[in-house]
Amino acid sequence: MQCPICLSNIVNKSEEFYNNVYNKKYIYYKCSKCNIEFSVPFSSAGKEHYEDSKLHDQWYGDRWEFGEVSRALNKNDNVKTVLEIGCGEGFFLGKLNSDKLKVGLDFNIKAIEIAKKSGLPNVHDMTLSEYRDKYNKKFDCICFFHLLEHLDRPYEFLSTCYNMLNDNGLLFLSVPSWKRIEIKYSKRENWDYAPHHLTRWSENAIRILIESFFSIEDIKYEPLNFSFKKSFLFNEQVGKINSINNMFLRKTMKLIVLPYVYTIYILNKIQHNSEPVVKLDLPKKQ
Repeated sequence: MQCPICLSNIVNKSEEFYNNVYNKKYIYYKCSKCNIEFSVPFSSAGKEHYEDSKLHDQWYGDRWEFGEVSRALNKNDNVKTVLEIGCGEGFFLGKLNSDKLKVGLDFNIKAIEIAKKSGLPNVHDMTLSEYRDKYNKKFDCICFFHLLEHLDRPYEFLSTCYNMLNDNGLLFLSVPSWKRIEIKYSKRENWDYAPHHLTRWSENAIRILIESFFSIEDIKYEPLNFSFKKSFLFNEQVGKINSINNMFLRKTMKLIVLPYVYTIYILNKIQHNSEPVVKLDLPKKQ
């Protein structure tokens, strides 16, 4: 078994699970060198998976990094063309100034239709390689958020991004945090399993992959926020407590458990254990 990122042969089995929807067993291995976790089989999900209405609301919405990146790009007069891969319903592209050419790609047809209705005409139901072959266009900036963990050919994907950027172009990306509170004190979310997520990235693994093509300018982590009631950990604990039949015991458990869970949540947020955002620039390191 070989790590798909650093090519090390020192990998250990970390988790095994059976996906009832796809009737398939997946095994995760963790690389001892770069600390990435990757699934076997290592194969991306198809269009039907991403158009599943049951999961739709979990994937699309606003993110902290959308604001961070859009503010940086709106202040940069040198960035006139922006491509977002995996644009979904257009939450990020909608934050960019109207004087910029905004192009979005996603193979979820339902999301593309919503993006177009929201005033984003240059969004396409196609992959990055399909867009490259059809339009042969380069951009000042390329972005993709929470996409890398879905890909079964990350090096090929980054190489295509590199070749589609203009000189001195920029690239922004984000991935789920490997330090998030749900993993430490609860259980891994359902969306963090194959075939949805093939990889679970560490900062070291990101650097190894990215620095094959780009120079890393900055890595940021989502700062402290108080969206506790939206957290997986909160909802899981409330669900357990609400299943208790005795009303007095149910209220007592809420008074005891939730403050403790909230304290854990805040302490971890203070440690910046949230989403990392990486900003990269060209040219490729020599």
